[in-house]
Amino acid sequence: MANNSLRSFASGMIIATSILTAVYYFQPLNKQEQKIVENDTLTDEKVQAYMNNSGYIYIPEQTYDELVAKNKEYEAIKNQAQKSPQPKEPVAKPQSQEIEKKTFTLTVKSGMGSIPIANLLENAGIVDSGKKFEQFLTKKDWTRSIQVGTYELNSSMSYEEIGRIITKR
Repeated sequence: MANNSLRSFASGMIIATSILTAVYYFQPLNKQEQKIVENDTLTDEKVQAYMNNSGYIYIPEQTYDELVAKNKEYEAIKNQAQKSPQPKEPVAKPQSQEIEKKTFTLTVKSGMGSIPIANLLENAGIVDSGKKFEQFLTKKDWTRSIQVGTYELNSSMSYEEIGRIITKR
Protein backbone atom coordinates (compact mmCIF):
# COMPACT_ATOMS: atom_id res chain seq x y z
CA MET A 1 0.00 0.00 0.00
CA ALA A 2 2.91 2.35 0.68
CA ASN A 3 4.17 1.84 -2.87
CA ASN A 4 0.81 2.79 -4.37
CA SER A 5 0.57 5.99 -2.38
CA LEU A 6 4.17 6.88 -3.28
CA ARG A 7 3.40 6.30 -6.99
CA SER A 8 0.27 8.42 -6.74
CA PHE A 9 2.20 11.24 -5.08
CA ALA A 10 4.93 11.11 -7.79
CA SER A 11 2.31 11.09 -10.56
CA GLY A 12 0.64 14.12 -9.00
CA MET A 13 3.98 15.97 -8.87
CA ILE A 14 4.64 15.20 -12.56
CA ILE A 15 1.18 16.39 -13.61
CA ALA A 16 1.45 19.57 -11.52
CA THR A 17 4.91 20.33 -12.95
CA SER A 18 3.64 19.78 -16.50
CA ILE A 19 0.71 22.14 -15.95
CA LEU A 20 2.94 24.86 -14.44
CA THR A 21 5.42 24.51 -17.33
CA ALA A 22 2.65 24.82 -19.92
CA VAL A 23 1.22 27.89 -18.21
CA TYR A 24 4.66 29.49 -17.94
CA TYR A 25 5.65 28.97 -21.59
CA PHE A 26 2.30 29.50 -23.26
CA GLN A 27 0.89 32.44 -21.32
CA PRO A 28 0.72 35.74 -23.21
CA LEU A 29 3.32 38.40 -22.48
CA ASN A 30 2.42 41.11 -20.01
CA LYS A 31 0.58 44.18 -21.30
CA GLN A 32 3.63 46.47 -21.37
CA GLU A 33 5.65 44.10 -23.56
CA GLN A 34 2.67 43.57 -25.85
CA LYS A 35 2.35 47.32 -26.46
CA ILE A 36 6.03 47.59 -27.41
CA VAL A 37 5.65 44.83 -29.98
CA GLU A 38 2.40 46.23 -31.35
CA ASN A 39 3.78 49.80 -31.65
CA ASP A 40 7.04 48.70 -33.34
CA THR A 41 6.09 49.21 -36.98
CA LEU A 42 8.46 49.39 -39.93
CA THR A 43 8.80 52.89 -41.34
CA ASP A 44 10.72 54.33 -44.29
CA GLU A 45 13.05 56.14 -41.89
CA LYS A 46 13.90 52.90 -40.07
CA VAL A 47 14.55 51.11 -43.37
CA GLN A 48 16.80 53.93 -44.63
CA ALA A 49 18.68 54.04 -41.31
CA TYR A 50 19.22 50.27 -41.46
CA MET A 51 20.43 50.47 -45.07
CA ASN A 52 22.85 53.31 -44.25
CA ASN A 53 24.23 51.44 -41.24
CA SER A 54 24.64 48.24 -43.27
CA GLY A 55 26.37 49.91 -46.20
CA TYR A 56 23.52 49.58 -48.69
CA ILE A 57 22.17 52.31 -50.92
CA TYR A 58 18.61 53.06 -51.92
CA ILE A 59 17.53 54.07 -55.39
CA PRO A 60 13.98 54.71 -56.56
CA GLU A 61 12.36 52.06 -58.74
CA GLN A 62 12.29 54.42 -61.73
CA THR A 63 16.05 54.96 -61.50
CA TYR A 64 16.59 51.22 -61.21
CA ASP A 65 14.48 50.60 -64.32
CA GLU A 66 16.47 53.26 -66.23
CA LEU A 67 19.75 51.64 -65.20
CA VAL A 68 18.53 48.21 -66.28
CA ALA A 69 17.45 49.62 -69.67
CA LYS A 70 20.83 51.32 -70.18
CA ASN A 71 22.60 48.09 -69.25
CA LYS A 72 20.56 46.19 -71.85
CA GLU A 73 21.44 48.80 -74.48
CA TYR A 74 25.11 48.54 -73.54
CA GLU A 75 25.03 44.73 -73.75
CA ALA A 76 23.34 44.90 -77.18
CA ILE A 77 25.98 47.33 -78.46
CA LYS A 78 28.77 45.22 -76.99
CA ASN A 79 27.39 42.03 -78.58
CA GLN A 80 26.97 43.79 -81.92
CA ALA A 81 30.54 45.07 -81.76
CA GLN A 82 31.84 41.58 -81.01
CA LYS A 83 29.94 40.08 -83.94
CA SER A 84 31.05 42.62 -86.53
CA PRO A 85 34.67 42.31 -87.65
CA GLN A 86 36.72 45.35 -86.83
CA PRO A 87 39.87 46.34 -88.64
CA LYS A 88 42.92 45.56 -86.61
CA GLU A 89 45.41 48.30 -86.11
CA PRO A 90 49.03 47.37 -86.28
CA VAL A 91 50.49 46.95 -82.85
CA ALA A 92 53.71 48.79 -82.19
CA LYS A 93 56.37 46.52 -80.78
CA PRO A 94 58.01 47.70 -77.61
CA GLN A 95 61.55 48.90 -78.11
CA SER A 96 62.85 46.82 -75.24
CA GLN A 97 62.49 43.07 -75.34
CA GLU A 98 61.52 42.97 -71.70
CA ILE A 99 57.77 42.70 -71.06
CA GLU A 100 56.36 45.17 -68.57
CA LYS A 101 56.12 43.45 -65.20
CA LYS A 102 53.03 44.43 -63.21
CA THR A 103 52.97 44.24 -59.42
CA PHE A 104 49.92 43.93 -57.25
CA THR A 105 49.29 43.80 -53.52
CA LEU A 106 46.61 41.19 -52.88
CA THR A 107 44.77 41.42 -49.57
CA VAL A 108 42.89 38.23 -48.74
CA LYS A 109 40.18 38.81 -46.16
CA SER A 110 38.40 36.25 -44.05
CA GLY A 111 35.68 34.49 -46.03
CA MET A 112 37.09 35.34 -49.47
CA GLY A 113 36.83 32.46 -51.89
CA SER A 114 39.06 31.49 -54.77
CA ILE A 115 36.77 32.99 -57.43
CA PRO A 116 36.89 36.62 -56.14
CA ILE A 117 40.65 36.29 -55.64
CA ALA A 118 41.11 34.99 -59.19
CA ASN A 119 38.98 37.85 -60.54
CA LEU A 120 41.04 40.42 -58.62
CA LEU A 121 44.25 38.97 -60.03
CA GLU A 122 42.84 38.99 -63.57
CA ASN A 123 41.66 42.61 -63.24
CA ALA A 124 45.10 43.62 -61.96
CA GLY A 125 46.79 41.92 -64.91
CA ILE A 126 48.67 39.40 -62.76
CA VAL A 127 47.05 36.32 -64.36
CA ASP A 128 45.83 36.05 -67.92
CA SER A 129 42.55 34.38 -66.96
CA GLY A 130 40.87 34.37 -63.57
CA LYS A 131 38.82 31.34 -64.55
CA LYS A 132 41.93 29.33 -65.49
CA PHE A 133 43.66 30.34 -62.26
CA GLU A 134 40.63 29.32 -60.20
CA GLN A 135 40.50 25.98 -62.05
CA PHE A 136 44.21 25.51 -61.31
CA LEU A 137 43.60 26.08 -57.58
CA THR A 138 40.67 23.65 -57.67
CA LYS A 139 42.69 21.00 -59.50
CA LYS A 140 45.49 21.26 -56.91
CA ASP A 141 42.84 21.21 -54.12
CA TRP A 142 44.18 24.51 -52.80
CA THR A 143 40.91 26.46 -52.76
CA ARG A 144 40.33 25.68 -49.07
CA SER A 145 43.95 26.36 -48.15
CA ILE A 146 44.02 30.06 -49.05
CA GLN A 147 45.35 32.04 -46.10
CA VAL A 148 44.21 35.46 -44.90
CA GLY A 149 46.90 38.07 -45.40
CA THR A 150 48.55 40.58 -47.71
CA TYR A 151 50.72 39.31 -50.57
CA GLU A 152 52.99 41.06 -53.08
CA LEU A 153 52.48 39.43 -56.50
CA ASN A 154 53.70 40.24 -60.00
CA SER A 155 52.74 39.30 -63.53
CA SER A 156 55.89 37.24 -64.15
CA MET A 157 54.85 34.67 -61.54
CA SER A 158 53.35 31.35 -62.62
CA TYR A 159 50.06 29.99 -61.33
CA GLU A 160 52.07 27.56 -59.21
CA GLU A 161 54.12 30.34 -57.60
CA ILE A 162 51.07 32.50 -56.87
CA GLY A 163 49.16 29.49 -55.51
CA ARG A 164 52.05 28.55 -53.20
CA ILE A 165 52.30 32.11 -51.93
CA ILE A 166 48.62 32.61 -51.09
CA THR A 167 48.25 29.11 -49.59
CA LYS A 168 51.66 29.26 -47.84
CA ARG A 169 52.59 25.82 -49.17
